[in-house]
Amino acid sequence: MILSKRTMTRLLLTFVVLSYVSDAQQMSLRSPITLNQLAIDVQGESREIAYTNKQAGHFYTETNGEHRTAWQGWTVMAREIMEDYLITLDNEDVRKSDAAIARVYPHQLQREYGKHRLRETLTVLDSLDAMIVELEHSKGALVGVQPLYTNGLSMKDYVVDTTYGIVMIARKNHLQRTPEENYPAWIGMTMIGKTDKLQFNQRGRILERNFSPCELALQSSENKTTIVFAAGNTKLQTKESVLYVTKNWSQCITQRRRRMESILNNAYIVTNDQRFTKALHWTILSMDGLIMNQLKKGIFAGLPWFNNYWGRDSFISLPGATMVLGHYSTAKDILQSFAEWQDTNPSSTNYGRIPNLVTTNSVHYNTADGTPWFTMSLVQYYKYSGDTSFAVKMYPVVKRAVEGTLQYHTDKFYFLTHGDAETWMDAVGPDGPWSPRGTRGNDIQALWWNQLNAAMEIAKLVGDDDSFRKWSDTAIILSQNFNQFFVSTASGFIYDHLNSDGTPDVQLRPNQLFAIDLVDDKICQQRIFENITHSLVYEHGIASLSQDDPNFHPYHHYQPYYVQDAAYHQGIVWTWLAGPWIHYATRFGVPDLAYRVTNKMVEQILDRGAVGTLSELLDAAPRSGETLPQLSGTFTQAWSLAEFIRNVYQSYLGVSIDATKSRIILSPNLPKDFLTIQCCVWIGSQKINIDYRKRRERLEVDLSSSPPSHDLQVVVVRPFEYGLPDTFVTVLPAKKSISLWIFETGV
Repeated sequence: MILSKRTMTRLLLTFVVLSYVSDAQQMSLRSPITLNQLAIDVQGESREIAYTNKQAGHFYTETNGEHRTAWQGWTVMAREIMEDYLITLDNEDVRKSDAAIARVYPHQLQREYGKHRLRETLTVLDSLDAMIVELEHSKGALVGVQPLYTNGLSMKDYVVDTTYGIVMIARKNHLQRTPEENYPAWIGMTMIGKTDKLQFNQRGRILERNFSPCELALQSSENKTTIVFAAGNTKLQTKESVLYVTKNWSQCITQRRRRMESILNNAYIVTNDQRFTKALHWTILSMDGLIMNQLKKGIFAGLPWFNNYWGRDSFISLPGATMVLGHYSTAKDILQSFAEWQDTNPSSTNYGRIPNLVTTNSVHYNTADGTPWFTMSLVQYYKYSGDTSFAVKMYPVVKRAVEGTLQYHTDKFYFLTHGDAETWMDAVGPDGPWSPRGTRGNDIQALWWNQLNAAMEIAKLVGDDDSFRKWSDTAIILSQNFNQFFVSTASGFIYDHLNSDGTPDVQLRPNQLFAIDLVDDKICQQRIFENITHSLVYEHGIASLSQDDPNFHPYHHYQPYYVQDAAYHQGIVWTWLAGPWIHYATRFGVPDLAYRVTNKMVEQILDRGAVGTLSELLDAAPRSGETLPQLSGTFTQAWSLAEFIRNVYQSYLGVSIDATKSRIILSPNLPKDFLTIQCCVWIGSQKINIDYRKRRERLEVDLSSSPPSHDLQVVVVRPFEYGLPDTFVTVLPAKKSISLWIFETGV
């Protein structure tokens, strides 16, 4: 059921500095966050889980079941190199579906097989194309392992080699890969345990839809056996990888754990709501798992089939994935990667564009919004990190992006023009786009306006006054024309797009959320938000089209009535859209309403679908006989995760950073369920500890810096009130803490 309209209640806040005290007196002790605290147990119905190696590989499997889709398996450089592995114990198959319970951690997966008296622990290693399987079993058991492949059902399809004393397998068609298809062709396999001799059996075995070309076994004299898998381009490289992992596997697992725990403790955040805190920690690590180094640093848009870099997705994700957590070097590397992929050919109609898609062997520029998102992300990076030199270095990229748009993609109104499928609603069928939005989408105009303003900041920084004035004049004209042609003040509505003949499209879509700030009338801004909330917002997320529209499709997969892409942007819920909606829900004074949507995402992270992550899509409503809408699309999606994280810091905690001015801005909009929050944020290299505590009618805030290198300006802003916020400004001294009382006197 769609949430009803809500009257926007605002809080009038009074700010009082309570005291200045020493760090030791003020800041409470913080218990370290460990991965053991994040264990999620799965019993009964299996759940999906994927682990990445932070390079170009991931293993996508089931917690306690057999693989269900062709996308599951071990993938490196966007190519599946092995489907799975089968454990045998005393010549009896141990099926994943035999696991009575699976215990899932962010860094590894444990399965308990009561029937076999066996515990299996799977770990994908950081920075290596390698996996470790640890087995705890009865002493003296005969333990075997068989690599599984799909679609190869006889030994003639495989090469098996034991020249180096290590079993190495390659599918013959993998050995025929082209130089552009630079995925590893060989799998190396060995076992570690106290025994006299490894047993090798080269025989083909068909197991349902899988095939195993060999088995390696070990008669263990102890109750522990370790299996090593490693992949390589050549037999020699594979041998070296297997030997390295065999020697260092325990340290590699420890390093992976410590890296993840370091992420959580360097971006410390703990609330009184244990379920929310656990979900947030999982989200942070699941998002980090999608930050990869496939050719260059970038973000996988989603798994399983978006294991490549999408410009739009990357830059929507970047603030929540990196900046709010203080991961500035990662953000910088990703920005640098895409800057190097920019089209620099002045005669190309894509001149200045940042790519829409980068795969292992191709670059595509077919989007209008990736470039504005890039420029906006660059300026956010500059503000958060204070990295002036990188902003200056990137200025030619920024200028090229603006000038390319002005030359090739603007009309007489300075609107950014684009094709029907060049926005984020880009699904295309045999007859063309399913949701055509040419030639001027409302979100594209807002992003273009934001791009101009962001570019102006860098132009001012480098002293390019001519470009600053030119872009400023363009932004002013664009804003005026937008309010004239796109905004219906009387109805509180922003037209979704202008058609090629200039007529407005009146479909009610969430794209209005990206253009609210471009509306001059502040009261109209709120009405637009209220209308979006009334028509598009469900407890489980924000729909892509109003259900009153004749093109509304409630379910993603609903054959034979329509193909899935027909519904892709025609009504089903996109998880990431909760991000911009929650931003405005907190800004307009309804954080509790926003938290109802957030809490549904917490339920998904902990209890539904893939463990510890957020899906790309959900159906708009439950199907007949079901109580929850089905999850759909990719099982883990970068911008879904990143927007969840960003909302916590920027929307609920209300933290904004401007390292260029040594300033932190606080505008907290806490839901009633948040009673205490301990967190930290980063301003450049300076860590700021923040504690929120609700005490009856007031919110107390403690702040301290670590290391206490220099004074910081603290600006406290009350929630949005028709564009006239009340502010309170104080200073956080370099070697002190401060406490603030923020009184809620509300109306």
